[in-house]
Amino acid sequence: MKRTVEVTISVDVTVDEEKLNKGFIDDFQQYMYPFKTIEDHIKHIAECKVGGIIDNSIEGYGDLSDMGIVVKETDGKSEIVHNHD
Repeated sequence: MKRTVEVTISVDVTVDEEKLNKGFIDDFQQYMYPFKTIEDHIKHIAECKVGGIIDNSIEGYGDLSDMGIVVKETDGKSEIVHNHD
């Protein structure tokens, strides 16, 4: 049996803009990924949460609480969208 399942997960991400500032973004671009905006970072952090790779830190950000980052999964649902039989 094969099914395609659509999974939707909502994640709230709060960042401290004084810590996630232009200097941080410029350094991050140089050594990690080419994110240009705080919104790019927020999406990346949410994707890390959904992917299960957040503990208390994320590579490139360090300890989340030290960076003023709070991540919380708020909602989720799944639905079979296609039967392959």
